Amino acid sequence: MIRTIPFPISAVLVAWCALAIPCVTMAQNLVVYPGDASNNGVVNNLDFLEIGLAYNFSGPARDTMGGNSLVFGPFEANNWDLALPGGLNVAFADCNGNGKVNYDDAFAIYYNYGAQREDITVEEDQFIPGQPGIDPVLGFDDTAISTLLMPNQSFSLPIFLGTADLPAEDVYGLAFSVFTSPQFQAQKSFDFTQSSWANNDGDRVFMYKNLTAQRSDIAWTRTDRNQRDGYGIVGVADFIIIVDVIDKVAPIQIWTDSIRMIDKYGNIKAVAGDTLTFQWHPAAFSTSTTEAESLPKLFVFPNPATHWLQLQSEDLMQQATLFDVLGQVVLENILPGSKRAELHLPDLSPGFYWLSVKTSRGLLRQLICLQ
Repeated sequence: MIRTIPFPISAVLVAWCALAIPCVTMAQNLVVYPGDASNNGVVNNLDFLEIGLAYNFSGPARDTMGGNSLVFGPFEANNWDLALPGGLNVAFADCNGNGKVNYDDAFAIYYNYGAQREDITVEEDQFIPGQPGIDPVLGFDDTAISTLLMPNQSFSLPIFLGTADLPAEDVYGLAFSVFTSPQFQAQKSFDFTQSSWANNDGDRVFMYKNLTAQRSDIAWTRTDRNQRDGYGIVGVADFIIIVDVIDKVAPIQIWTDSIRMIDKYGNIKAVAGDTLTFQWHPAAFSTSTTEAESLPKLFVFPNPATHWLQLQSEDLMQQATLFDVLGQVVLENILPGSKRAELHLPDLSPGFYWLSVKTSRGLLRQLICLQ
């Protein structure tokens, strides 16, 4: 879950003075577009890094005049007293306009993902492609799984950044895309909640967006203005192969690209991508419809739900985890190792959530709608 900075905001502002640029108050207010925290004309995962740089800062809220403060459109906002190191006023990072930069602003990014302004020329996103053997690598650790995959298989790939020979330095935030080859159809989710060298104090937030069957955009950032040096696992990617839409001849590739890593000053650092290649298991060629139907299934009702969910599986269920659309864990329950279980839900905002259930034969997932 999200952990906020464990000292008063006044102390945060003092600590940030060495990194921030003082703003000169202007007579004319700013025009902001919810979700476009970088003010480059488009909303995507790079905007999440700006939220990390401005996390927990406060300033004047903007007047939404009773309208939806998340709608992608021009809103007038007051100048704040601080700018980010690149000179951008912190008010742009207040994506929901409530006068404070925090995780709630990420919902404006998710809500307006991909939206572009029509009144300006959108600035092209800047990346510094790294060179393997020279720059740290962002990739996957496949040592724990076979390179031969089966339909309906679920598997996890740890995400690593840097190696012992080429560690990553001055890491504050990371945005990147994960691509899969067209013949590989899978449900995908990404998790950065576990402690790691880059997140040994729990001071981080993250989000991901599955844009297409072949592309997912991810962003992870610290929130305390403290960067990290190191190497190793920083998160995990979970995959569930969809059985009925696969080309069983071509090799499967999963790779990272469009990578931006920043330090606490917002400077972009060079990072190299990585590619994994898999093949279909020979048994996949003979998997019949009957065999596919015999694979484990998860039944959840009611859906839409309000305060509880009834779970039923063909296998013994061990754990249930509920994620919001940004990938944050909102509920985690140990199940009694039975094929039926009831899950009581906390007070959650209406919307869509992913339910992940660990069984004796792997992970099962289902999209849940809460009213």
